[in-house]
Amino acid sequence: MEQLHIISPAWNVSDNVQRMISAVVSSKVVFPFEYTVYSACIEDEQNRKLTKLAGEHHFKMAQLNDKTSAPNIQLTQILQHAQKKAMNAGVPLLVVWPEVLVAKDTIQELFEYGRMMERSGLISAIVRDAKGNIAQPHSFAMSYNRGIVPTHHNVGLFCALFTSRLLAIIDFTDLPDTKESFEAKISKRSRRLGFKNYMITTSSVEWTPKRGRYTLLQEDMNWLKYQWFKLVKRFRKSHK
Repeated sequence: MEQLHIISPAWNVSDNVQRMISAVVSSKVVFPFEYTVYSACIEDEQNRKLTKLAGEHHFKMAQLNDKTSAPNIQLTQILQHAQKKAMNAGVPLLVVWPEVLVAKDTIQELFEYGRMMERSGLISAIVRDAKGNIAQPHSFAMSYNRGIVPTHHNVGLFCALFTSRLLAIIDFTDLPDTKESFEAKISKRSRRLGFKNYMITTSSVEWTPKRGRYTLLQEDMNWLKYQWFKLVKRFRKSHK
């Protein structure tokens, strides 16, 4: 019987998505798990590719009923569906984002810490770029010691484990529009429910994002300027 449910959303079947799937199914774990990829692909050709991959790699594929909604609404639907399945099975839930490549032992390590750490809610692997440097979404962890570290920051959903204790009571409704705010709200809800969120600095995943805000900032600004950018943005947001 499965001891962990793993999910990934997919809006296309890019090379990154295929690499992500291959890395998850070939992970070194000592327990059975169920892996489901949720298709939000509108094009039939993309769905056919995903169906073919499901047959080759032996994972489950779930179709979203509403593929026209905004990504945050789709992700809410995915989390709610996956939450129900994991709760019925009495197991934790691991989210692996399409732009993430897990290492061989990442899943095993997250699973073990999820069982070990008392009152843990969210447990996340740290994201690094192709050069092995901590990527900007987790830049706050640059000063963390090696090992598992409690954090009040947004751990994100790049490669994050929801413990079964948290799944039993967290509510995924009324979440913000943007992915960054969406993730931050989930991290905050976990803490408000009395759980501790953790970053595992010794467990990392490679992050290969689309050319967007984070990657442009990494290319065009140094780390200190990026922190200033976030501070100004937070100030403006609080004074609207």
